[in-house]
Amino acid sequence: MLYKRSNAKTYARENMTGVWGAIPYPFTSDFELDEKGLRSNVRYYVENDLLDGIFCGHFMSEFWSLDLDERRRAAEAVVEEAAGRVPVVVQTGHHSARESVSLTHHAQQIGATYAALGNPYFMVSPTEGIYDYFKWISDRTDIGILISNTGYTGINLTPEMLDRLADLENVVAVKNPQPLEHTLKTVRLAGDRLIVADPDERKWLKLITEHGFRLYTSSPAPYVIQYPGHTPIKDYTALAFKGDIEGAKAIADTLGAERDLMDKWLHDPWKASKLMPIAYLKVWTEALGMAAGPVRAPLTQIEERARAELHDDLRSIGLPLTLQQA
Repeated sequence: MLYKRSNAKTYARENMTGVWGAIPYPFTSDFELDEKGLRSNVRYYVENDLLDGIFCGHFMSEFWSLDLDERRRAAEAVVEEAAGRVPVVVQTGHHSARESVSLTHHAQQIGATYAALGNPYFMVSPTEGIYDYFKWISDRTDIGILISNTGYTGINLTPEMLDRLADLENVVAVKNPQPLEHTLKTVRLAGDRLIVADPDERKWLKLITEHGFRLYTSSPAPYVIQYPGHTPIKDYTALAFKGDIEGAKAIADTLGAERDLMDKWLHDPWKASKLMPIAYLKVWTEALGMAAGPVRAPLTQIEERARAELHDDLRSIGLPLTLQQA
């Protein structure tokens, strides 16, 4: 590990920065984990400078559909292919805290930079039980932990709970897909001990320029609207970090069509019908030349009509499709 438990927060504060992406895990046509495709995708993200960090093994990766061996093998593939060129966060949460500890130890052993824990999602106890779940895992692990505070688990951690969790020695960050007021209150309460990040790309520039944020994590945006030779999110982030707000805004303002398609295919289905749109994400990434394949049950495959409409939408904004694979 690149740091000791005792200085996990300091290490993260110095190194957890930039544009990070939450990646899907590809499957073969017979629903096996496509390790070769996953390795190819990681090389694509890293060698084309699309991501400053990789978040793997959570919702985008269909973690609930993987057995424990597959979760470990996938994490190993990501870490090995990243090869230290970008940091890797491996999501190690599980409804069993004991299994979560085992997965977290594995993430540390294979060289992951951080582990991530989603909110507990089964047999959830009242407030103290939620706190105890995170503390139980933290007490038994050394690697820096990012909390993924997504309500898709059925639980939303309050700023006050995140303030308590920020006191745990190796809890270093929170991915906080919550309303802006929730995120800013978390910063006020715990920002001295916890890196707070929001996965909404539409908010990212405002969070940098008005609130001093340095970490964007994690969504598919950096690899579905960026591609080799076209990295507007990375570009405007770099300008904003240097203080060139006008230059950053000029680039960010060009992304309206891409953001609208992200809303249509990847955000609105969650909000409108609680549909986790991984099938749509996989068709999008496959159309750009990445390995993807089907989703696993209980998610449903994309209908052919929707596939054709998504392809048409991607063409309409000029993305460089390679539809021989789609």
